[in-house]
Amino acid sequence: MKTIFIVSLLLCLVDAIAQKPFRLVVKADTTIDTKKLRFYCNNGETLIYPSDTFSNGSVAVKGMYYSKFVTVTMVYYKNDSTQYYRQYWITGNTATIELKDINRGDLFDNCKLSNLLDIYNENKALVKRLQGYTMNELKKISELWERSNEYTSREAFDSAQKEYFISLMNKSSQYIKKHNSEYFYFWHFVNQFYEEGRNRYKNDTALNLAIRDSILSIFSPKFTSGFETKKIIREIDNYFYPRINIAAPSFTAKNIDGNSISIERYKGKYVLIDFWATWCPPCMREIPFIKKIRADIPEENLVIIGINKDRDYEKCRDAVAKHELNWLHIFDDQDKLYNLFGVSELPTTILINDKGIIIYNSKINQDKKQLMSLLKEL
Repeated sequence: MKTIFIVSLLLCLVDAIAQKPFRLVVKADTTIDTKKLRFYCNNGETLIYPSDTFSNGSVAVKGMYYSKFVTVTMVYYKNDSTQYYRQYWITGNTATIELKDINRGDLFDNCKLSNLLDIYNENKALVKRLQGYTMNELKKISELWERSNEYTSREAFDSAQKEYFISLMNKSSQYIKKHNSEYFYFWHFVNQFYEEGRNRYKNDTALNLAIRDSILSIFSPKFTSGFETKKIIREIDNYFYPRINIAAPSFTAKNIDGNSISIERYKGKYVLIDFWATWCPPCMREIPFIKKIRADIPEENLVIIGINKDRDYEKCRDAVAKHELNWLHIFDDQDKLYNLFGVSELPTTILINDKGIIIYNSKINQDKKQLMSLLKEL
Protein backbone atom coordinates (compact mmCIF):
# COMPACT_ATOMS: atom_id res chain seq x y z
CA MET A 1 0.00 0.00 0.00
CA LYS A 2 1.33 3.41 -0.91
CA THR A 3 1.81 6.05 1.72
CA ILE A 4 1.13 9.72 1.28
CA PHE A 5 3.30 12.76 0.68
CA ILE A 6 2.90 16.48 0.21
CA VAL A 7 5.54 19.05 0.03
CA SER A 8 5.22 22.05 2.32
CA LEU A 9 5.32 25.61 1.12
CA LEU A 10 8.39 27.70 1.86
CA LEU A 11 7.01 31.15 2.38
CA CYS A 12 10.56 32.29 1.70
CA LEU A 13 10.35 31.82 -2.05
CA VAL A 14 13.18 30.57 -4.20
CA ASP A 15 13.77 34.03 -5.67
CA ALA A 16 16.43 35.05 -3.19
CA ILE A 17 15.93 38.59 -2.01
CA ALA A 18 16.82 40.37 1.18
CA GLN A 19 13.80 40.44 3.43
CA LYS A 20 13.40 43.62 5.42
CA PRO A 21 11.12 44.20 8.39
CA PHE A 22 8.49 46.92 8.52
CA ARG A 23 5.89 48.14 10.99
CA LEU A 24 2.99 50.50 10.33
CA VAL A 25 1.09 52.17 13.16
CA VAL A 26 -2.26 53.77 12.33
CA LYS A 27 -3.63 56.20 14.90
CA ALA A 28 -7.16 57.60 14.76
CA ASP A 29 -8.65 60.12 17.16
CA THR A 30 -12.30 60.21 18.23
CA THR A 31 -13.36 62.06 15.04
CA ILE A 32 -12.68 58.89 13.02
CA ASP A 33 -15.14 56.01 12.87
CA THR A 34 -12.60 53.18 12.73
CA LYS A 35 -15.27 50.74 11.54
CA LYS A 36 -15.35 52.70 8.28
CA LEU A 37 -11.59 52.71 7.83
CA ARG A 38 -9.99 50.00 5.67
CA PHE A 39 -6.29 49.61 4.99
CA TYR A 40 -3.73 46.99 4.01
CA CYS A 41 -0.04 46.72 3.12
CA ASN A 42 1.44 45.21 -0.03
CA ASN A 43 4.86 43.81 0.83
CA GLY A 44 5.75 42.89 -2.76
CA GLU A 45 4.60 39.31 -2.25
CA THR A 46 1.11 39.53 -0.80
CA LEU A 47 -1.40 41.79 0.96
CA ILE A 48 -1.15 42.11 4.73
CA TYR A 49 -4.24 43.19 6.66
CA PRO A 50 -4.34 44.27 10.32
CA SER A 51 -4.82 41.23 12.52
CA ASP A 52 -6.25 43.26 15.42
CA THR A 53 -8.88 45.96 15.83
CA PHE A 54 -8.18 49.47 17.09
CA SER A 55 -7.26 49.65 20.75
CA ASN A 56 -6.99 53.06 22.42
CA GLY A 57 -7.19 54.62 18.97
CA SER A 58 -4.28 52.68 17.51
CA VAL A 59 -3.56 49.51 15.52
CA ALA A 60 -0.33 48.13 14.02
CA VAL A 61 0.60 45.99 11.02
CA LYS A 62 4.02 44.42 10.72
CA GLY A 63 5.90 41.91 8.63
CA MET A 64 8.68 41.50 6.09
CA TYR A 65 8.82 43.10 2.65
CA TYR A 66 10.47 42.18 -0.65
CA SER A 67 9.85 45.20 -2.88
CA LYS A 68 11.56 48.58 -2.90
CA PHE A 69 8.79 49.99 -0.70
CA VAL A 70 5.82 48.66 1.21
CA THR A 71 2.67 50.10 -0.39
CA VAL A 72 -0.06 51.14 2.03
CA THR A 73 -3.60 51.52 0.69
CA MET A 74 -6.11 53.37 2.87
CA VAL A 75 -9.84 53.93 2.31
CA TYR A 76 -12.22 55.81 4.58
CA TYR A 77 -15.96 55.57 3.92
CA LYS A 78 -17.13 58.73 5.68
CA ASN A 79 -20.71 58.35 4.44
CA ASP A 80 -22.66 57.07 1.46
CA SER A 81 -21.48 59.92 -0.79
CA THR A 82 -17.96 60.57 0.51
CA GLN A 83 -15.05 58.17 0.22
CA TYR A 84 -11.39 59.08 0.76
CA TYR A 85 -8.63 57.03 -0.86
CA ARG A 86 -4.85 57.31 -0.66
CA GLN A 87 -1.73 55.20 -1.25
CA TYR A 88 1.63 55.58 0.50
CA TRP A 89 5.11 54.13 0.44
CA ILE A 90 6.73 53.21 3.73
CA THR A 91 10.26 54.67 3.75
CA GLY A 92 11.53 53.49 7.14
CA ASN A 93 11.36 50.40 9.33
CA THR A 94 8.55 51.95 11.38
CA ALA A 95 5.94 54.27 9.88
CA THR A 96 3.06 56.13 11.48
CA ILE A 97 -0.06 57.80 10.14
CA GLU A 98 -2.25 59.89 12.44
CA LEU A 99 -5.80 60.56 11.25
CA LYS A 100 -8.14 63.34 12.30
CA ASP A 101 -11.35 64.41 10.55
CA ILE A 102 -11.55 68.20 10.67
CA ASN A 103 -14.53 68.31 8.28
CA ARG A 104 -12.55 70.34 5.78
CA GLY A 105 -11.18 68.94 2.53
CA ASP A 106 -9.82 65.46 1.98
CA LEU A 107 -9.26 63.51 5.20
CA PHE A 108 -5.84 62.33 4.04
CA ASP A 109 -4.74 65.89 3.22
CA ASN A 110 -4.91 66.62 6.94
CA CYS A 111 -3.18 63.55 8.35
CA LYS A 112 0.26 63.47 9.98
CA LEU A 113 2.83 61.14 8.41
CA SER A 114 6.08 59.66 9.68
CA ASN A 115 8.25 57.61 7.28
CA LEU A 116 5.45 57.58 4.71
CA LEU A 117 5.28 59.17 1.26
CA ASP A 118 2.04 60.03 -0.52
CA ILE A 119 2.87 58.18 -3.75
CA TYR A 120 1.08 60.23 -6.39
CA ASN A 121 1.68 63.53 -4.61
CA GLU A 122 5.43 62.86 -4.31
CA ASN A 123 5.61 61.93 -8.01
CA LYS A 124 3.51 64.80 -9.37
CA ALA A 125 5.91 65.63 -12.19
CA LEU A 126 6.06 62.04 -13.45
CA VAL A 127 2.28 61.70 -13.20
CA LYS A 128 1.74 64.95 -15.12
CA ARG A 129 4.03 63.89 -17.97
CA LEU A 130 2.38 60.49 -18.33
CA GLN A 131 -1.11 61.99 -18.19
CA GLY A 132 -0.14 64.53 -20.83
CA TYR A 133 1.01 61.74 -23.16
CA THR A 134 -2.16 59.67 -22.58
CA MET A 135 -4.59 62.61 -22.51
CA ASN A 136 -6.77 61.36 -25.37
CA GLU A 137 -7.14 57.88 -23.84
CA LEU A 138 -7.95 59.29 -20.40
CA LYS A 139 -10.52 61.61 -21.95
CA LYS A 140 -12.26 58.71 -23.69
CA ILE A 141 -12.47 56.78 -20.42
CA SER A 142 -13.93 59.81 -18.67
CA GLU A 143 -16.49 60.30 -21.44
CA LEU A 144 -17.37 56.61 -21.29
CA TRP A 145 -18.45 56.94 -17.66
CA GLU A 146 -20.30 60.16 -18.37
CA ARG A 147 -22.29 58.35 -21.07
CA SER A 148 -22.68 55.08 -19.18
CA ASN A 149 -26.47 55.42 -19.01
CA GLU A 150 -26.61 55.42 -22.81
CA TYR A 151 -25.49 51.79 -23.02
CA THR A 152 -28.36 49.36 -23.45
CA SER A 153 -26.63 46.52 -21.61
CA ARG A 154 -23.92 45.93 -19.06
CA GLU A 155 -22.09 43.72 -21.55
CA ALA A 156 -21.84 46.57 -24.08
CA PHE A 157 -20.48 48.95 -21.46
CA ASP A 158 -17.96 46.39 -20.18
CA SER A 159 -16.78 45.73 -23.73
CA ALA A 160 -16.17 49.44 -24.34
CA GLN A 161 -14.45 49.80 -20.98
CA LYS A 162 -12.13 46.93 -21.79
CA GLU A 163 -11.30 48.45 -25.17
CA TYR A 164 -10.31 51.76 -23.54
CA PHE A 165 -8.37 49.92 -20.82
CA ILE A 166 -6.23 48.22 -23.49
CA SER A 167 -5.84 51.46 -25.41
CA LEU A 168 -4.62 53.29 -22.29
CA MET A 169 -2.22 50.45 -21.44
CA ASN A 170 -0.71 50.47 -24.93
CA LYS A 171 -0.29 54.25 -25.00
CA SER A 172 1.17 54.26 -21.48
CA SER A 173 3.60 51.54 -22.53
CA GLN A 174 4.91 53.71 -25.37
CA TYR A 175 5.77 56.55 -23.01
CA ILE A 176 7.05 54.47 -20.10
CA LYS A 177 9.41 52.51 -22.35
CA LYS A 178 11.28 55.78 -22.96
CA HIS A 179 11.45 56.43 -19.19
CA ASN A 180 11.74 52.90 -17.92
CA SER A 181 14.31 53.53 -15.20
CA GLU A 182 11.76 55.27 -12.96
CA TYR A 183 10.52 52.99 -10.19
CA PHE A 184 7.29 55.00 -9.93
CA TYR A 185 6.36 54.07 -13.51
CA PHE A 186 7.02 50.41 -12.78
CA TRP A 187 4.88 50.58 -9.63
CA HIS A 188 2.14 52.52 -11.46
CA PHE A 189 2.01 50.10 -14.39
CA VAL A 190 1.77 47.09 -12.07
CA ASN A 191 -0.99 48.71 -10.01
CA GLN A 192 -3.02 50.20 -12.85
CA PHE A 193 -2.73 47.42 -15.41
CA TYR A 194 -1.56 44.16 -13.84
CA GLU A 195 -3.63 44.43 -10.65
CA GLU A 196 -6.67 45.90 -12.43
CA GLY A 197 -6.37 43.40 -15.27
CA ARG A 198 -6.18 40.48 -12.87
CA ASN A 199 -9.19 41.70 -10.87
CA ARG A 200 -11.40 42.93 -13.70
CA TYR A 201 -10.46 40.59 -16.56
CA LYS A 202 -9.11 37.56 -14.74
CA ASN A 203 -10.45 35.09 -17.30
CA ASP A 204 -9.10 36.92 -20.35
CA THR A 205 -5.99 34.90 -21.15
CA ALA A 206 -4.86 37.04 -24.10
CA LEU A 207 -5.09 40.30 -22.15
CA ASN A 208 -3.26 39.02 -19.08
CA LEU A 209 -0.50 37.50 -21.19
CA ALA A 210 -0.24 40.84 -23.04
CA ILE A 211 0.19 42.60 -19.69
CA ARG A 212 2.90 40.12 -18.73
CA ASP A 213 4.71 40.61 -22.04
CA SER A 214 4.41 44.40 -21.72
CA ILE A 215 6.11 44.36 -18.34
CA LEU A 216 8.94 42.24 -19.71
CA SER A 217 9.42 44.40 -22.82
CA ILE A 218 8.97 47.87 -21.32
CA PHE A 219 11.12 47.89 -18.23
CA SER A 220 14.85 47.67 -17.73
CA PRO A 221 16.49 44.51 -16.31
CA LYS A 222 16.77 46.06 -12.85
CA PHE A 223 12.99 45.65 -12.63
CA THR A 224 12.31 42.61 -14.83
CA SER A 225 14.92 40.52 -13.00
CA GLY A 226 13.59 41.50 -9.59
CA PHE A 227 11.30 39.73 -7.14
CA GLU A 228 8.18 41.72 -8.03
CA THR A 229 8.29 40.90 -11.75
CA LYS A 230 9.11 37.24 -11.13
CA LYS A 231 6.11 37.02 -8.82
CA ILE A 232 3.83 38.53 -11.48
CA ILE A 233 5.06 36.13 -14.17
CA ARG A 234 4.64 33.17 -11.84
CA GLU A 235 1.10 34.20 -10.88
CA ILE A 236 -0.04 34.74 -14.47
CA ASP A 237 1.50 31.50 -15.71
CA ASN A 238 0.13 29.46 -12.80
CA TYR A 239 -3.33 30.95 -13.27
CA PHE A 240 -3.64 30.36 -16.99
CA TYR A 241 -1.50 27.24 -17.32
CA PRO A 242 -2.32 24.98 -14.34
CA ARG A 243 -0.41 21.74 -14.73
CA ILE A 244 -0.25 18.27 -13.30
CA ASN A 245 2.64 15.80 -13.24
CA ILE A 246 4.93 18.53 -11.92
CA ALA A 247 6.59 18.92 -8.55
CA ALA A 248 4.36 20.60 -6.00
CA PRO A 249 5.66 23.84 -4.47
CA SER A 250 7.00 23.39 -0.97
CA PHE A 251 5.68 25.25 2.04
CA THR A 252 5.89 25.64 5.78
CA ALA A 253 2.90 27.21 7.48
CA LYS A 254 0.97 27.15 10.75
CA ASN A 255 -2.39 25.45 11.03
CA ILE A 256 -5.36 27.07 12.77
CA ASP A 257 -4.19 25.61 16.10
CA GLY A 258 -0.85 27.37 15.76
CA ASN A 259 1.17 24.24 15.00
CA SER A 260 3.70 24.18 12.17
CA ILE A 261 2.99 22.09 9.07
CA SER A 262 6.25 21.32 7.28
CA ILE A 263 7.61 19.15 4.49
CA GLU A 264 9.42 16.79 6.83
CA ARG A 265 6.30 15.80 8.70
CA TYR A 266 4.63 14.27 5.63
CA LYS A 267 7.62 13.06 3.67
CA GLY A 268 6.77 9.90 1.76
CA LYS A 269 3.01 10.36 2.05
CA TYR A 270 0.17 11.36 -0.25
CA VAL A 271 -1.63 14.61 0.57
CA LEU A 272 -5.01 15.94 -0.56
CA ILE A 273 -5.28 19.75 -0.47
CA ASP A 274 -8.71 21.36 -0.45
CA PHE A 275 -8.94 25.11 -1.11
CA TRP A 276 -12.21 26.46 0.33
CA ALA A 277 -14.01 29.35 2.05
CA THR A 278 -17.18 29.66 4.12
CA TRP A 279 -18.57 32.32 1.73
CA CYS A 280 -18.29 29.88 -1.21
CA PRO A 281 -21.52 27.79 -1.54
CA PRO A 282 -19.89 25.16 -3.82
CA CYS A 283 -17.14 24.75 -1.21
CA MET A 284 -19.66 24.08 1.53
CA ARG A 285 -21.50 21.60 -0.71
CA GLU A 286 -18.18 19.80 -1.19
CA ILE A 287 -17.76 19.15 2.54
CA PRO A 288 -19.60 15.77 2.61
CA PHE A 289 -17.37 14.56 -0.26
CA ILE A 290 -14.17 15.44 1.63
CA LYS A 291 -15.58 14.00 4.86
CA LYS A 292 -16.30 10.71 3.09
CA ILE A 293 -12.71 10.56 1.83
CA ARG A 294 -11.50 11.17 5.38
CA ALA A 295 -13.78 8.43 6.72
CA ASP A 296 -12.80 5.90 4.04
CA ILE A 297 -9.02 6.42 4.03
CA PRO A 298 -7.05 6.45 7.30
CA GLU A 299 -4.72 9.34 8.11
CA GLU A 300 -1.63 7.14 7.92
CA ASN A 301 -2.40 6.63 4.24
CA LEU A 302 -3.71 10.06 3.32
CA VAL A 303 -3.11 13.48 4.84
CA ILE A 304 -5.82 16.06 4.13
CA ILE A 305 -5.10 19.77 4.40
CA GLY A 306 -7.79 22.42 4.06
CA ILE A 307 -6.60 25.83 2.89
CA ASN A 308 -9.18 28.42 3.94
CA LYS A 309 -9.51 31.77 2.11
CA ASP A 310 -11.81 33.62 4.50
CA ARG A 311 -10.75 37.06 5.71
CA ASP A 312 -12.27 36.38 9.12
CA TYR A 313 -10.29 33.84 11.16
CA GLU A 314 -13.20 33.18 13.51
CA LYS A 315 -15.50 32.20 10.62
CA CYS A 316 -12.93 29.63 9.55
CA ARG A 317 -12.53 28.16 13.04
CA ASP A 318 -16.29 28.13 13.65
CA ALA A 319 -16.96 26.29 10.37
CA VAL A 320 -14.29 23.69 11.11
CA ALA A 321 -15.86 23.02 14.52
CA LYS A 322 -19.50 23.17 13.39
CA HIS A 323 -19.05 20.76 10.46
CA GLU A 324 -16.54 18.54 12.32
CA LEU A 325 -13.86 18.85 9.66
CA ASN A 326 -11.39 16.50 11.30
CA TRP A 327 -8.33 17.19 9.19
CA LEU A 328 -5.60 19.84 9.10
CA HIS A 329 -6.58 23.42 8.28
CA ILE A 330 -4.54 26.50 7.35
CA PHE A 331 -6.00 30.01 7.40
CA ASP A 332 -4.60 31.58 4.20
CA ASP A 333 -5.95 35.12 4.62
CA GLN A 334 -2.94 36.60 2.77
CA ASP A 335 -3.38 34.25 -0.23
CA LYS A 336 0.21 32.95 -0.07
CA LEU A 337 -0.67 29.30 -0.66
CA TYR A 338 -3.54 30.23 -2.94
CA ASN A 339 -1.16 32.14 -5.23
CA LEU A 340 1.70 29.65 -4.89
CA PHE A 341 -0.44 26.80 -6.18
CA GLY A 342 -1.97 28.97 -8.91
CA VAL A 343 -5.50 28.49 -7.59
CA SER A 344 -7.96 30.66 -9.52
CA GLU A 345 -11.30 29.38 -8.32
CA LEU A 346 -12.97 27.78 -5.32
CA PRO A 347 -13.29 25.02 -4.50
CA THR A 348 -10.06 23.54 -5.89
CA THR A 349 -8.76 20.10 -4.93
CA ILE A 350 -5.18 19.02 -5.50
CA LEU A 351 -3.68 15.57 -4.89
CA ILE A 352 0.07 15.13 -4.44
CA ASN A 353 1.64 11.68 -4.52
CA ASP A 354 4.39 10.20 -2.39
CA LYS A 355 7.06 11.56 -4.74
CA GLY A 356 5.86 15.15 -4.29
CA ILE A 357 4.21 15.27 -7.72
CA ILE A 358 0.80 16.86 -8.37
CA ILE A 359 -1.23 14.07 -9.96
CA TYR A 360 -4.69 15.64 -9.76
CA ASN A 361 -5.97 19.22 -10.00
CA SER A 362 -9.74 19.74 -10.11
CA LYS A 363 -9.35 22.82 -12.32
CA ILE A 364 -7.88 20.55 -15.02
CA ASN A 365 -9.45 17.17 -14.36
CA GLN A 366 -12.90 18.27 -13.17
CA ASP A 367 -13.80 14.62 -12.63
CA LYS A 368 -14.24 13.29 -9.11
CA LYS A 369 -14.28 9.74 -10.46
CA GLN A 370 -10.65 10.17 -11.51
CA LEU A 371 -9.75 11.46 -8.05
CA MET A 372 -11.51 8.54 -6.37
CA SER A 373 -9.74 6.13 -8.70
CA LEU A 374 -6.37 7.55 -7.64
CA LEU A 375 -7.34 7.38 -3.97
CA LYS A 376 -8.43 3.72 -4.26
CA GLU A 377 -4.81 2.80 -4.92
CA LEU A 378 -3.82 3.87 -1.39
